[in-house]
Amino acid sequence: MRETSLAARAARLFERQGTIALGAISRAGGLRGAAREASAGVVAASLTIPLCVGAGVLAYTPLGPDWVARGAIAGLLCAIVGGIAAAVFRRSSFVASFPTTPICVIQASVFASIVAAIPGDPSRALGVLSLCVVCVGLWQILFALSGLSRVIRFVPHPVMAGFVSGVAVLIAWHQVPALLGVRHLRGAFASSLLPHPFVTLFGALLLGGILLLGRLAPTAPNFLVGLVAGTAGFHVLTALRPGLFLGATIGALPGSRLASWPLLTLHGANALLGNGDLVRTVLVGSLTLALVGTLDTFFALRTAQLLASVETDPRRDVFGQGMGNLASALAGGLVVSTSLSVSMANYRAGGRTRLSTIASGATLLTGGILLPSVVTWLPLVVLGAILVATSLRLVDRWSFQVLRQAFTDRDRSKRRRAARDGSVILAVFLATILGQPISGVAVGFGLSCLLFMLDMSRPVVARRRDGTTARSKRIRTHAEREALSAHGRSVAVLELQGALFFGNTHGFAAEVDELRDQASIVILDCRRLRDIDTSGLTTLGQIAARFKGRDRHLLVTGARAGWLDGTAAVPGRQAIGIFPDLDSALEWAEDRVLETGASSRSGSARPGPMTISGWALGVFEASWKKGNLPVVRFEKGDVLCRTGDPGDRMWVLRRGTATVYAPGSPSPLLLARLGPGSPIGEIGLLEHSPRTADVVAEEEGEAFLLTQEKFSRILLEDPDLGQTILFVLARHLASRLRETTEDLRMGSGL
Repeated sequence: MRETSLAARAARLFERQGTIALGAISRAGGLRGAAREASAGVVAASLTIPLCVGAGVLAYTPLGPDWVARGAIAGLLCAIVGGIAAAVFRRSSFVASFPTTPICVIQASVFASIVAAIPGDPSRALGVLSLCVVCVGLWQILFALSGLSRVIRFVPHPVMAGFVSGVAVLIAWHQVPALLGVRHLRGAFASSLLPHPFVTLFGALLLGGILLLGRLAPTAPNFLVGLVAGTAGFHVLTALRPGLFLGATIGALPGSRLASWPLLTLHGANALLGNGDLVRTVLVGSLTLALVGTLDTFFALRTAQLLASVETDPRRDVFGQGMGNLASALAGGLVVSTSLSVSMANYRAGGRTRLSTIASGATLLTGGILLPSVVTWLPLVVLGAILVATSLRLVDRWSFQVLRQAFTDRDRSKRRRAARDGSVILAVFLATILGQPISGVAVGFGLSCLLFMLDMSRPVVARRRDGTTARSKRIRTHAEREALSAHGRSVAVLELQGALFFGNTHGFAAEVDELRDQASIVILDCRRLRDIDTSGLTTLGQIAARFKGRDRHLLVTGARAGWLDGTAAVPGRQAIGIFPDLDSALEWAEDRVLETGASSRSGSARPGPMTISGWALGVFEASWKKGNLPVVRFEKGDVLCRTGDPGDRMWVLRRGTATVYAPGSPSPLLLARLGPGSPIGEIGLLEHSPRTADVVAEEEGEAFLLTQEKFSRILLEDPDLGQTILFVLARHLASRLRETTEDLRMGSGL
């Protein structure tokens, strides 16, 4: 029996992890490859330190400045434990996981709501925060096991652009107190514009140096250089000038050690009991963090796949990220996500597998054991400058291009599309910076769906033509072309675009009904129609049924096979004429028009002039009776000639039809359909050149055969017959040239 339960899927995912270490070493290329992976992990760890420390400080902001050191240590612990757990359970890659600043900004807003609900009790608030991260891990595991991870990838890019830019502004705003040298902004500007100008000057210089280094040396670890240089400069200046105030450092770890984290989860569970608002905050906040973290994982792994052909598995990768967050909840209570910048540095340093990310966590652990007090020396102004530099990198540059295009682009359609995307970006951005990132993403997603529906509900008919300008490639006689020109308006061709769905079916039906008094045959060209829903299929069936009751016809061409299958149960489906391509539908419609026109002219006493095709057939018929030309027979599907064959003969169809194709990819291009009296291969015969098209018999028939040798003999032995054949061919080619010119002039595009 097939296992479909979530527990069974989880068991299979755990079972895959049995031989991770040996398999990773093997893929890394033996011990030498493992050493390269380990050295890359050391580089990644050195870059991770300022980011995870800053992210931890950011997430703990709601508890106040006294908890800054605890936040920094929590950031390191979560990078170690959560990063290693994610690397172990995820598919092997060099993508690093640790607490990142964008995720921790959202977590800080959720934590602020938790602290407000439990005032004066940091221990219980931290316990609730830890349970919130547990829920994040469980959400992501549920995404993986249920298959929802595949759906999350379809979040519109404008929503993510506005969200990321809003998060960048929030990150920078939260660093303003550190760059001003104050504990909080309340009353900071009471005495002067800059309460501590030397702190601001030091932070501005450090920020400028980090940005300048990133521009001059993009591959250099500018954040790590900024952390080391800024910390060293801070302590050197304060030692040389004891009275110089450059702000505070992280300071000593308060109170108890972080070994009590599992106990804090119990405090959090007690706090949640009987508090419905707090439960709602944890569930909604954890869901938002899980969604954003999952998207981060997809983006990072997609980039890794493009960069190094890394194999990805959405379910397993999201499952591994969820396991990393479960471990992180017990280590420091921060959500771990992926970072493209650190992952790319890991790749450039030689990292290719999970060994590099595990080595990164081991390096952070070793540093924390050997130098546990180093973190307490870090100045807040240095971390503030690094986080502001991070926020500047996060701002989505594409958003500025879209907003500029919405006002300056000369193309109206591009300007309208840019305005639509810009409205989504601004809506999400404003909601995010106003402290409602969850609502911002929801509003942006809903607005994107609404704009998409409005865009898809535009008129589905892109172009309207009739039978006087839309012609098939069937070679017609002169009289037939005149008849089609006279009665061609009874055929209407509608080129459809976009999607035919419930939002535009009413307008489409009204436009087709307008044609019922002037057109007896309506052809729907669906080659540019991307999709059609049940409402659209039902509308087609209803239109076809109405047409059939009035002795009219509805033809559909270029429709996908899936759509045709969907019309099987639609009322009126049998009245819809289905054709593989537009040319086949046009040929059927033309034959119908000619039959109707012939019956209406049956009483005419004066016959029309002999057509070129009829004349040609008469000339070759007379030559055959004299024994000058043989007749060859062919079956349906026989190839009369192929592209590249020598042009040493020609045919004139006596009975049956043939199709002319120009070879191409992925499918040959239909050039013409030939009937009785039509020459085949005459250009090759006259020019002595290879064939330029393929000619295939559409049905059983026969043709007169004229070889190059026979034609040369006729010109010498029977000049009158030879000149007659040349005259017939010349008139035929002139007629074809005139028809082609007319088609181009009318813009038929066929």
